[in-house]
Amino acid sequence: MKVMWLINFAVPIITEGEGTTANVNEGWISGMLNALTNYNGVHLAICYPQKKSEDIQYDVIANIEYVGYPQTEDAREYDPRLKGKFVQIIEKTAPDIVHLMGTEFPHCYSMVEACIERKIKQNLVVSIQGLVSIYAQHYLNTLPVNVVYGRTIRDWIKNENQYKAAQKLKNRGKYERQALALIPNVIGRTDWDMACTMQLAPNAHYYHNNEVLRKSFYDGKWCYKNCEKHSIFFSQATTPIKGLHIMLRALPLIKNRYPDVKLYIAGINISAFPAYKISSYGKYLKDLIREQALSENVVFTGPLVEKEMKKRFLASNVFVSSSVIENSPNSVGEAMILGIPCITSDVGGVKNMIKHEEEGFIYQTDAPYMIAYYVDKIFSMKADATLIGEKAREHALQTHDPIINGRELVEIYRKIKNENTEDDA
Repeated sequence: MKVMWLINFAVPIITEGEGTTANVNEGWISGMLNALTNYNGVHLAICYPQKKSEDIQYDVIANIEYVGYPQTEDAREYDPRLKGKFVQIIEKTAPDIVHLMGTEFPHCYSMVEACIERKIKQNLVVSIQGLVSIYAQHYLNTLPVNVVYGRTIRDWIKNENQYKAAQKLKNRGKYERQALALIPNVIGRTDWDMACTMQLAPNAHYYHNNEVLRKSFYDGKWCYKNCEKHSIFFSQATTPIKGLHIMLRALPLIKNRYPDVKLYIAGINISAFPAYKISSYGKYLKDLIREQALSENVVFTGPLVEKEMKKRFLASNVFVSSSVIENSPNSVGEAMILGIPCITSDVGGVKNMIKHEEEGFIYQTDAPYMIAYYVDKIFSMKADATLIGEKAREHALQTHDPIINGRELVEIYRKIKNENTEDDA
């Protein structure tokens, strides 16, 4: 059986060969790729975006086909030429199943169009990740009005602000909604994505399949003795959706009890950009840090690749996710599987991942004072917090079991293929 994946970014094996920077936000792709290498009956073709050529790039690495389609400068814009490119790719690769890894970008809809033209729509399946049409409804949650509508020099030049950013997300969501209305098979894993599927793809068959995390996170375990005491790790902070502003509003309350507290934030420091580059959200973060006298307590680590991210997790006293919307954040899964005490906002499908007060703590999304309360609780527990981390680890090892999840995914492929073969008979 041949399966073609459509992914949003090139996987590390491609970026390493090209000498380009790997995307650090879709580690679950590499995780599931590793899980499927155990199945001899599944041949993979991975379709990914590339900007080095207007021609389709074909390659085979370790028995996996890699097909690079030409991407425009802005992947968030619909490119009408892509449908034809995807038709060519389908004709050459001849997949039994076409698996779309997420719906966040318009190229997903282009692939649906191509599958319809090639009369293989029933062989389509999509894995729900974030849903931009739903995320757009939450994008501005907890942001002050002056940040929503305010503009910096950079925003004036680009004719942008946070309100317009939310609208752009909503516009991208139009292609997502059109795609989901046509796709017959959906893979999800939480109550949230099932509820969204019922609204956006009411006629689709829903399959459950948990994700596989990045390989290195299955080895190693958090130890209180080895962590930096009173340190907090925050794994991503480039957009308001990730809620760094909520964490920063909690930090002064934590600092009152723990003056030495350190908040480590993975990624670039968007609050340190010069005036002509800083966005209104970056300026908001900068103001929060300055006005609350947090400059000595906040550390931006820069982008972290897999092993660096794992090292930072293990070095921290607690992990916090304060997103305003998520499905099942991989960062929470990675924290849990390493056994790090975890605090997360009550959004999306988080409740399907972690049991409150047994495996970590879930707080009301717009209540930064509750982050402070739970951080204090974990700091005060000292080595006893290991018990919570161990329960979280047990749960995560089951949820993200690569053998079980890989086997279930292959079974989903077989069901789709066999059902459609029977229909054609």
